[in-house]
Amino acid sequence: MIYTLVMFCVCPLQNYELALKYFQKAAEQGWVDGQLQLGTMYYNGIGVKRDYKQALKFFNLASQAGHILAFYNLAQMHATGTGVMRSCHTAVEVS
Repeated sequence: MIYTLVMFCVCPLQNYELALKYFQKAAEQGWVDGQLQLGTMYYNGIGVKRDYKQALKFFNLASQAGHILAFYNLAQMHATGTGVMRSCHTAVEVS
C-alpha cells in the first residue's frame, strides 16, 4: 500500500524512481499488486521508458494470480493491438 502512495501521491513528493524500486522488489516476491503497478508504469511510461513488452509481462503475471485489473489491461492491449498483434478473439478470451 505504501508503494502505491509513493507513486500516486498528489503532492510534489512523487518519486517514480523509488516507486519503481519498491514495485520491482514486491513483484519479485510475488506481490500481485506490485506486478500490476509495474505493468501500469511500463504501459504508461511513468518513471520509465514506455515498454509494452514489459507491461504485457507484468500484466500476465498479475492475471495468473487472478488480478481483475490485469485481465482488463491485457484485454485492452489485445483489443487495440497495443504491443501485441490486434486480436479481438484473444481480448475476449483474456477477459
